[in-house]
Amino acid sequence: MDPRRHVVDEMDPANPAVITLCAQLFRDTIQSCMESPETWQCDLYEGDQRKIGRPTPFEIWEPLVHTGTTSYQDNKECLIAIDNKVMTENLGNLATIVVGDQQTFDRMVKLRRNMPFTYKHIIPFNGEMHFAVHFLHAAWRLYYGPCLQFFADRLKMEYLKEDWTPKNWSYYDDFVMILVTAIVRWLASLPGLNHAEGIDALLEESSQNADTQMLLHFLYDVGLPYVGLRRLLRRESSREMREESLLYYNICMHLCRPAQVNKFHYAILCVHATWFYRNTIPSLRNVWDLMSTVSLRGIPGRNIPIDHLCEKVNKASKMMLRGIITEKRLRELIPSLNVLMPAEAEYMNMTGAHDEDRKCFSGKSNRLATAIEVQSDIAGIVGDTWEQCCQPRDRSTFLFGHQGPQAAYPWQVVTDSQLGWRYHVMEKAYEIERYDGRFL
Repeated sequence: MDPRRHVVDEMDPANPAVITLCAQLFRDTIQSCMESPETWQCDLYEGDQRKIGRPTPFEIWEPLVHTGTTSYQDNKECLIAIDNKVMTENLGNLATIVVGDQQTFDRMVKLRRNMPFTYKHIIPFNGEMHFAVHFLHAAWRLYYGPCLQFFADRLKMEYLKEDWTPKNWSYYDDFVMILVTAIVRWLASLPGLNHAEGIDALLEESSQNADTQMLLHFLYDVGLPYVGLRRLLRRESSREMREESLLYYNICMHLCRPAQVNKFHYAILCVHATWFYRNTIPSLRNVWDLMSTVSLRGIPGRNIPIDHLCEKVNKASKMMLRGIITEKRLRELIPSLNVLMPAEAEYMNMTGAHDEDRKCFSGKSNRLATAIEVQSDIAGIVGDTWEQCCQPRDRSTFLFGHQGPQAAYPWQVVTDSQLGWRYHVMEKAYEIERYDGRFL
């Protein structure tokens, strides 16, 4: 058996590739805004919004009933059913990649680790729609009290809370896009700021101003990386795209480790996901390189991760069942989505429904007016010239009355939690390494 490739260096908070990625995101975003200062907003869909590619073919099987994703027993039944069906229909099949959310992925990893010969054909990978959701959730928990609550209240978005679930992801995604747009537009418009491409110089010059520091750290440490991750997952899957995605697992692991974030399971997932990708044999890794995202409509820049496709199937199933759920209806109706979903996609392409998103902001209505309102708010509070933004200010205006741990600066919380990161990575990787599987 070939020696395993360790992933400790890849998860290093000082990884040069991660630092380069964050710097490039910052530099490119500021430059893009300066080129179109009147109309620029964050992460609009780019390119030709028409079907010019081939939609990804997929097949929806008859569902397993009376099973869930929580218990190990249910996950066993699901994996055995997948293995049996694949082996029956594809004689000589050597391995099957199975994708699931964090809980399902964790169950698959542990089942395969403890019974490698029983599940020798199963190669687990985590779903990256859920990864993006929890990346944002970790950032939200870090910055909610120190910064985000202030702007949510100013915009009268009382429905935005510190804790939320993936079903409400779109509201928080939209808010972050608004805030990132506002901060970037504010920075790009500041008179006297002639070196906006480098974050280090900006942080050093504004080191005495708590408000400017807060906004710069939010933008650079979590805002733009989240936007970059969302943009990455829309791309057609490739080796380069997969290599870049591992840099976001590095960022996410360190965001998830602080105790106040309380996302230890996702910190572990980041290690496991990186380890599985690096140690899967080349033939399997090549498959994942080409199939980690899918296209429902053949429109460039509109790909989605595989678990997002599963969520769309779940949503379509619920709409079709209309609350009348029986075993017979489940078995008979769900497979009909193999015809209905591609037909819906073709209908939308034929009727020009691609134009619905011409002015979309993160998949919703245009939010430029709201972003400009927030930009004006920031200029009024922090300053409308770079000189004002560098004036001493001991306590951040955005803390909104928070005291104690809630008032700690998020970037310092993350830095403090990095103590022992190397041991964490080695421990979690070793849990998999000591149980060898045939196809890793």
